Amino acid sequence: GLMSEKKRRVLSAVLICLCIATVAFIWGNSMLGSKASSNVSNSVLGALDPIIRRFGIVSKDDLWLRKLAHFTEFAALGAELLFLAAVKGKSGFQTASNCAFAALLVALTDETIQLISGRNSQVLDVLLDFSGSLTGILIAWLICRLIKKRTTACAGPRQFL
Repeated sequence: GLMSEKKRRVLSAVLICLCIATVAFIWGNSMLGSKASSNVSNSVLGALDPIIRRFGIVSKDDLWLRKLAHFTEFAALGAELLFLAAVKGKSGFQTASNCAFAALLVALTDETIQLISGRNSQVLDVLLDFSGSLTGILIAWLICRLIKKRTTACAGPRQFL
């Protein structure tokens, strides 16, 4: 059946908090200087090294990890934004576009923060972040579509096609 108004409000609040936390995490990492950021990446890489070595992968640097982290963070943000819109009853191509634009603004701000904190800023990183957000939006849309087939919790995701 239809999602109750109370459940909708609670879910909206949770998703808003998730979006804020994700943006704070992304921007917080960008505020770190080069050395601190490198230390964080290297410690994560150190923790992942035994796992990736099992697949025969030997990593000489953390660049791939940084890029994967950016893509993943923005995929999460894109999904959170689309789920929030869906819970609020918004759907359609314009809604997805608005979510993508919001994520793009976060990505542009992120690169600006990196410039201010003395790190490199790259257009390619904005494109990677934006690709991540589009992937997250698509995954969330597919999930809403599956939910829509079972219930009417997500409002009208069929309008996307």
